[in-house]
Amino acid sequence: MPAVLDNPTSTAPVDPHRFLVRGWVWLGDDQAGVSAVEIWSGDLLVGSTNRLIVRADVCAALALPADTRTGFDFFAHHPGAPAGEKFVLHVSARLATGERLTLTPSAPIAVLKLGLAPNVAATRPAAPTHEAHTARWLHRPADPQRDFGLEIGAFKSPIPGLRPLYFDRFPAYDYEPVHADYWADASALPVHDHALDYVANANVFEHLANPVLALWEWARTVRHGGHLYLVVPDRRHTFDYPRPLTAPAHLMEDFERGTTDSDGTHITDYLDGVDWALWAPDATPAARIAKREELRAAYTAAVAAGEDINIHFHTFELSSFVALLALMNAHPRRPCDLELVDASEFFPASHPSGFLVVLRVKKNVSARVTGWLARRRAHGDPRAVLLPTAQAFAERTHGNRN
Repeated sequence: MPAVLDNPTSTAPVDPHRFLVRGWVWLGDDQAGVSAVEIWSGDLLVGSTNRLIVRADVCAALALPADTRTGFDFFAHHPGAPAGEKFVLHVSARLATGERLTLTPSAPIAVLKLGLAPNVAATRPAAPTHEAHTARWLHRPADPQRDFGLEIGAFKSPIPGLRPLYFDRFPAYDYEPVHADYWADASALPVHDHALDYVANANVFEHLANPVLALWEWARTVRHGGHLYLVVPDRRHTFDYPRPLTAPAHLMEDFERGTTDSDGTHITDYLDGVDWALWAPDATPAARIAKREELRAAYTAAVAAGEDINIHFHTFELSSFVALLALMNAHPRRPCDLELVDASEFFPASHPSGFLVVLRVKKNVSARVTGWLARRRAHGDPRAVLLPTAQAFAERTHGNRN
């Protein structure tokens, strides 16, 4: 078989507006002549790429050199797919001569029915951009300088359209300095109860060993009717795709056990499970192996010393997040309820590798009054809702942060 389409499959419905295409092609002596891989639905071209990547599993199975590029990984779009019906896909290769070779038989693909809950629209309620969703959900005070909100882990890509206080706990990421207003652990924010309008973050959730604890901590700081705004990488669209999906029940167990970021349970799962051709696409196979073992030694040593590590502890898809939310809302010790009010896959449009969830925080009357008083005492300055223990980020003496 000259090509295989790994994703999408006939058993996993897709959103035809934008869906991930992944697979491989091997044409032997003609491989060097492949100028593009194309995905067709009948006579309609729905996506293509001119970049092949290394697939270690294919190289091993076909006894090819370790740096042979056989894989493809890109997004496609089928504008005319009928709702509730199937459409077909097949893979073709475009040769440098202009000839097109059909490589796979047509596979029937089911259309995803969105609509995750009765209060979530069956189609995207807004464009898949931060600006569209933050304008809809995140409260804007009259003060043009600051929101009563905070963003965690913005690094060099803060969520556009917001004016929060920025919190982080790492002095550097990937050898580049991090800039923030205040130091904070994601699971222990130095903020008064019920005081904020929102907590926002993007590409942070997967870095938490105990994400349930963090979600409830963020909810603690937000007023009744405020929001949690999260963008979470979808494992199917990142280098995490070979790893198994983390079960929501496992995440609840981590909460019950009090798991911390010094937990080494997922080091092997992470380092041996990711697709290193996507993790380090420009590195040689030997360099990837060396980096993997370097990180293994560093993470193992950090855990042995009781220090935190920074890895993708868990993997997520939108459906698993929704299931986790149901478990949290059924927990007998839940401090509040979290209502899913918005969701969007392939988010944001500029880099559609994750999904957006917006949660409304629902609290009792006592919490509502306490939050109102806290914001009133702040006199329009969100820094006034910080606890005395809050430390300026630039003044923090950071420990080990691998």
